[in-house]
Amino acid sequence: VLWSSDAGVVRAAEALRELERRVVIGGGEVRWSTPVERIEEDSDGVGVSVAEDIHLRAETVVVTAGAWTRTLLPHFGLPRLTVTEETPAHFRPLTDAPWPSFNHYVQPGTYPATVYGMPTPGEGVKVGFHRVGDEVDPDARPHLPTHQRALSDYVREWMPGLDPAGPEPISCTYTSTGDGAFVLDRLGRIVVGAGFSGHGFKFAPGVGGVLADLAIDPAARAAAPFRLP
Repeated sequence: VLWSSDAGVVRAAEALRELERRVVIGGGEVRWSTPVERIEEDSDGVGVSVAEDIHLRAETVVVTAGAWTRTLLPHFGLPRLTVTEETPAHFRPLTDAPWPSFNHYVQPGTYPATVYGMPTPGEGVKVGFHRVGDEVDPDARPHLPTHQRALSDYVREWMPGLDPAGPEPISCTYTSTGDGAFVLDRLGRIVVGAGFSGHGFKFAPGVGGVLADLAIDPAARAAAPFRLP
């Protein structure tokens, strides 16, 4: 067992609100519910077409589009990005004791995969198997819970502080590379961050710093494992 006493839990919703606040303070603009339809580079910069016939232009564009990366950048030379639907679940705590985030490398053959989890305020403790979902089209994901019985069996065996009955499944997507390494690179005027394999959010400040360097300095390079071939 490895216990990190100085570790913490990132509250996703609060973190996004704070990041947005800092973007606005820095002079940026955040547009929710504005899907990008097309990204095209030319000799003068990059054009971004969004809904309602809105066309934006910039000298450099950073694309972090998750499951839609290959759709927006079909000719970028990206490695294979596999999009899967993952269905972890929230389980109800039986006490008020605080829960840490955790990763459990189970004995092969006992459960479908490595287990991960963390507390979600107001919803319980999220528990899931790592990268066991079916490959899907992100625009037509079936929202079909899988491995829920195995997940309840796991909680019953390993987590006596949670109620194994009545899990509340969650649908999310993983966009994974073959080796699990992120893609952080630049080609021409387009910078891409992709293939976070289910665990990119906790690295957001570090990833953001790398992508900002790539956008500002055409000569900048990410560490070798994250570069395009």
